[in-house]
Amino acid sequence: MKIIGIGGYIGSGKSTLVNYLKDKYNFFVISADLIAKEALKTKVVLNFLIQNIPECVKNNVINTKMLRKIIFNDDQLNDKFVSLVWPVISKKINNILYSTKAINQTYIVEAAVIKGLDINFDLTIFVNKDLQKRIKMVKKRDKANKLEIENISKFQENKAKKLKCDYYIDNNDSLQNLYKRADEIIKNLSTTKD
Repeated sequence: MKIIGIGGYIGSGKSTLVNYLKDKYNFFVISADLIAKEALKTKVVLNFLIQNIPECVKNNVINTKMLRKIIFNDDQLNDKFVSLVWPVISKKINNILYSTKAINQTYIVEAAVIKGLDINFDLTIFVNKDLQKRIKMVKKRDKANKLEIENISKFQENKAKKLKCDYYIDNNDSLQNLYKRADEIIKNLSTTKD
């Protein structure tokens, strides 16, 4: 079993890369974002939100848009939230990874900030794109405003400062170049032994 961590800032093209690798190489994908949505439903996270950001919770249902807006505008609150949620996400992902019997399977864990996950990656890839290109893409994709995207980017950049990845892909060029670089990395991975 091999585990590849793919990270990158919002709008960098990491999901595009992940989908390409999944389709071409039949890799199994675990999305930290989807796991995070599950983690929000856990009692410990819900209690934290009720105590610290009660306006985000109504009848035990979380308003994720409001949560996102608040959490990315308050560094101290964000740090508390992250220190609570990331271990829950890591545990859920590790449970998926190690409950399988697929020894020859390659897994991709996609997360904006893979540094926050406690996972034993065989390989990490960081996808980057210029901020203005990311803003333009995310505004179109998510109908988000520029300030919200900049706040999320700032948070992700602060968390990723000390991140050391095995490979960095500059995604300011064409999709063909993104895919070509990814193929080179995967070829290198397949020549290494478990």
